[in-house]
Order: sequence, then C-alpha cells, then structure tokens
Amino acid sequence: MMHEWEKLLIFSIIISFANGILDTFVGMYLIDVTRSYLMLALAVVLPNVMAISSKIWGLISDYYGTRKRFIVIGATLSSAVWLVLVFSLSPQGVILVSSIGAALWGIGEPAYYAAILEGTSEKGKRMGIYNAASIGLLTLGTLISGTLYDLLGGRALVAFASTLFLSATLYVAVAYKEVGSRRKGCKLKSYLRRNFTFTLVREPELRILNISMLVGDVISSAAYPILWGRYYRIVNYNHEVYSLVRAVSIGAASIASLGMGFFVDKAGGYLSYLASQASAIPLMYIYANSEDPLLLALLLMIPLGLLKYIALYKLYTDVCGEIAGDAIGTVNTISRLAALPGTYLASLADVYGELLVLESFALFKGVAVLIALLCPRGKENKNAPSSSERPFEAH
Repeated sequence: MMHEWEKLLIFSIIISFANGILDTFVGMYLIDVTRSYLMLALAVVLPNVMAISSKIWGLISDYYGTRKRFIVIGATLSSAVWLVLVFSLSPQGVILVSSIGAALWGIGEPAYYAAILEGTSEKGKRMGIYNAASIGLLTLGTLISGTLYDLLGGRALVAFASTLFLSATLYVAVAYKEVGSRRKGCKLKSYLRRNFTFTLVREPELRILNISMLVGDVISSAAYPILWGRYYRIVNYNHEVYSLVRAVSIGAASIASLGMGFFVDKAGGYLSYLASQASAIPLMYIYANSEDPLLLALLLMIPLGLLKYIALYKLYTDVCGEIAGDAIGTVNTISRLAALPGTYLASLADVYGELLVLESFALFKGVAVLIALLCPRGKENKNAPSSSERPFEAH
C-alpha cells in the first residue's frame, strides 16, 4: 500500500516536470528579448521575495494541524496565475506572473515540506529520496524546454506547463489523506505571537547561523543568473545546448541527492552546511576565469545548493520539533530576504563585467563561512531530538 508521503512525491514529480519546462523557458526568453542580467535577476529574485510570507503560512499550518488544505489552495492559485501569459506574453508579464505565482505557492510550500518530513527520524534520507525522484522529472522538463520553445512558442509552452500544475493539484486533492494533528488549544493570534520568532531568535546557535545564511544567500541569488546567463552567452544563445546543460546539471543533482541525504544524516546539518558554503569559493573563482564551455558546464553540475538545503532542513526541523512548518518557513524566509539585494548585485555585471563581479562574490562566500564558524562547535544530534535537546553540544 502506498504511503501518504509517497502520494505527495507523485505530486512533486509532476510539478517538477512542469517547473523544469517553465524555469528554463523563462531564462531563455528574457535573455533573448532583453540581453540584460538585471531582467534575468529580477525573474529569479522577485519570486523569492514575493514568497516570503511562507513563514507565516507554515505557522498557520502548524496551528490548525493540517497540511493538505494549504497545499491544495496554494498549488491551485499558483498554477492558475500562469495562464495569464497564454494571453499576454512579455518580459514584464513573465516577471510579474512568476512573482505572484511564487507568493501564492508560499501558502502551501511549508506545509508540503513539513508533510514530506513527518513521521520519520531519518529526515536527510527522506529528503534525499524526494530530491532524487522529483529532480529526475525536473531534468526531463528542462531537457525538452528548448525544443518545446522552438516548436510551440512561448504561449503554448506556458499553457502546457500550467495544465500539468493543475492536474497534479487535483491528484493531491483527491488521493492524499492526511493524518492531521489536533488544532492548538489557543487563539491563532496568540500562537503566532508566541512562536513566530522561535527559530530566528530563541536559539543562539541558529541566530548566528541565520546571519551566515543571509550573507551566503545574497551572494548565491546574485550569482545564479550571472552564472547561467554567462553560459548561455558562451554557447551563442543556443536553446538546445542551454537546455541540455541545465538538464544534465539537474540530473547530476538527482544522482547525488540520495548520497547527500545519507551524508547529512551522518555528518549532521551544521558541518554539511559549512561544506556547501566553503566549496563554492574556489568553484566560483574558477568559473569567473574560464570561457571553456565544457569546464563551465561541469562546474554548473556541482549541486552545492542542494546540499545546503538538505542540511538546513534537517537542522531546523530537528531543533523545532512539532513546529516543523515554522522551521521550513524560517529557512525559506532567510533565503528570500537575501534575494532582494541579490538583484542589485547581479545587475553590477551589466556595468562592471562578469569577471570582477564573480571574483568579488567568491570573497563574500568566505565571509559567510567565517560567520558560520562562530557557532558553538560540537556534536550535532542526528535523530529527532526531544524538547530539551539542542542542535549542538558545546565542548
């Protein structure tokens, strides 16, 4: 018999396929039409900023003890808004629709991840399974995006992907049966006021780590559009080559995700996070100083961002216990707060060039590592902790 979290995995597989098609199309379309890193950065960053409300929605989901309702509402609204582009396709419209869609999916995203991780102490392993399966279809969607763009055009491509989104949401609404926990025995306002700052402020270790995440994610959000926009330029704006390399990079992440999940369970979220940030420093510097398409493609295939998120999801959900939705919301909130200044930094490549900007980013990644090293060093609990346990034991 299929477990309920496996039904959510099917949902993720379908929307990952559609996301692969849409995300790749958006990048190609904006560069083709505008030739601007600023526009590409806005398409990456504004959806993250607009989805910042996910932390509140995660807490509300925890309060009511339900995940399904939030998943279905968020996914339905987010899917429907993309249909606007079928009738009016423009660079400004693409950025606006992707931003609104992300804000609406923020209703369901924390509940979705919390539901995936409920009922297991091996959170890294389950996240690894989730990523391996969903990224496989994300790879396929990315691979065919360039061909679909050439064959169908932008509007028909968006219509196809939106239909897939809505179909996946209907499946969850019909097939998924959650085992809901009881509603909290207090008023919602009191619950939000008591718990909203839990993972951001109460834990000293996480408070320091939050600063490191903020610095590192500002750089990551700025570097992402430059890295991929630069590669698209180097391969002469070829849709098929760009889609192929993006697909292979996602496939590499899929292959690596299971191993990363086991690694995070063994090494712990803290050390895994440090590894993800420190490794980015030399890789970004090498990328900035090469124009070899093969070497750049290989560098783009190293899934450091995936390692970071698996590590942080494990660490934060272990710390937070029953308010796992808030934990996921905290990680996502910090990432999205970082995205706004990242837009400005990415636009500097239009003025000062890719080389100088990327080399500067590598230095600031080092700052994120140094801040993280200020966290108390010790042995992290690798299983779900009791309420008295903390993520680190100071020596």
